Amino acid sequence: MAARPRCSAPSKPLVVIPGGTANFDGLTFAPIKYADRYEGSNEILADAAFEMRDPIAGLMRRNIATQVDRDASQGAGTASLAGLAKAGMGTAVNLGAGATQITWDHIIDIYSDIEATGAIAAVIWSSPDQAKGLRKARENGTNGGYLASQVTDPVATRGLGLPICVSANLPARTVIVADPTRIHVGLRFDVRMAVSEDYAFNKEVTAFRATYRIAGLAVAAPAALHVIKAAAS
Repeated sequence: MAARPRCSAPSKPLVVIPGGTANFDGLTFAPIKYADRYEGSNEILADAAFEMRDPIAGLMRRNIATQVDRDASQGAGTASLAGLAKAGMGTAVNLGAGATQITWDHIIDIYSDIEATGAIAAVIWSSPDQAKGLRKARENGTNGGYLASQVTDPVATRGLGLPICVSANLPARTVIVADPTRIHVGLRFDVRMAVSEDYAFNKEVTAFRATYRIAGLAVAAPAALHVIKAAAS
């Protein structure tokens, strides 16, 4: 019986897969420590009408959270985090003279610009002064219905379907619109509480210490984070 002829596919030259533009070798996270410490008289802790240790721990956590939020917003990036509002972290949008209030038109433009890069804007961060104006924006300028919500509704916490996160730690006249999936935070360890009754033993006090180590903040795509700055006048 005759053997069947063997068929083979024609050979094709190997094509080298092109490399991406991102350079992951250059991204480093330097751990930064945040800490807070309190002391309390043993007599006061023992004689207080309520248990004071939990409120002290809560206060220390809030102190650290406030400082981290401040640095994550406008830190210089030397002995602290590099904040989102720092030059180079995102795309700067500086409004011209007379534009002292960022409007929904500005935010819609930025939303579209972020969308054009393939990212999806999903959060609005605002300084208190700009959030006030955005919440009071009306259909006809100075009259008509409010754009964000009616006065009979709860205070507007969303706009364009995005959460409005207000922080006094952002620089004044600032609104940030971003795709948060392009923002990366390195966490070394979460807040740790420690209590010592041996510290200052001769003073009969109890020491409370809270520490938190965060290993940097980086924006993967500056075009996915826009920092809008209103004019001063």
